[in-house]
Amino acid sequence: LRPQLDRFLFPATIMGIVLIQLSWASGELWLLEPTLGHSLGFIGCFILIFSGLMFVINSYRKPIRGANYWISGSYFLAHALIVSSIIF
Repeated sequence: LRPQLDRFLFPATIMGIVLIQLSWASGELWLLEPTLGHSLGFIGCFILIFSGLMFVINSYRKPIRGANYWISGSYFLAHALIVSSIIF
């Protein structure tokens, strides 16, 4: 895990910071104006964080059976919810 951690640490840190900032901004927007579109964006951000965590756990800790389908599906669902928040 140590050699992989050195290559993975900087991109994972940047991705984590961006995901936290994205969910923070969407949560603030949802709290200021609680509409359906803002709630869809907020839920999409949390599903995106969940998808990223599943990817990291599956890749670097313990492989989960059928995880590629769950990761891809949740990633697609998160982006679909974030984009649909613009429509509503």
